[in-house]
Amino acid sequence: MVHLDTLLMFTGKIIEVPNVPKGKERGCRTELVAQVDNADRLLANWGGGVLGADAKDYYASLHRVAYYGDHTQSIRHLGHLMGLKVVQEG
Repeated sequence: MVHLDTLLMFTGKIIEVPNVPKGKERGCRTELVAQVDNADRLLANWGGGVLGADAKDYYASLHRVAYYGDHTQSIRHLGHLMGLKVVQEG
């Protein structure tokens, strides 16, 4: 969630789960490499435009969750039920 009112999401295929040595973690334990349909579009829309002009807000990278399978519709339903905006990044 970003600023507690928005869920960000994108879909892709997990192609690698790197072995990250203890002490070299880069944040949460969800560290993976994903193949997406359009990496340029995902990079350009990272944060979904909800982060302000600079789109460098730290919260955009916090607590990302990876799901196996495409749960896009379920996430949209959850957002609707909880009164949250759902933004597709990629």
